[in-house]
Amino acid sequence: MANTKKKKSTKKTNEKQTKNQPAVNQLTAVIWFAVSVFLFALAVYPGGKAWLSLHNTVFGLFGITAFVLPVFIFAVTVIYSMGKLNGSLKLRSIVAGLLVYFIGAISDIFATTE
Repeated sequence: MANTKKKKSTKKTNEKQTKNQPAVNQLTAVIWFAVSVFLFALAVYPGGKAWLSLHNTVFGLFGITAFVLPVFIFAVTVIYSMGKLNGSLKLRSIVAGLLVYFIGAISDIFATTE
């Protein structure tokens, strides 16, 4: 018996994806903005018991660059929400993020706290 099912058209699914893409981009930008605000609050305010442990965790991971990371995430979020995050800019953003992380790691290694 031959298979008589017809294939679905990919044209309709592609149209739906491109139609919903701006809404998905906006939602993603809002989520990343909230993450950057949360990380900024963690970096600035030491807070109480649970908040203090999160604060210490963020500073343990990123060191002094915990102040720079939320600003970096916010800048990438703005670029992403404007739709200008193409291939080369994505790569540059990743490299800049790694650079921020490594600067923090180097500053923690060479910092003297006695």
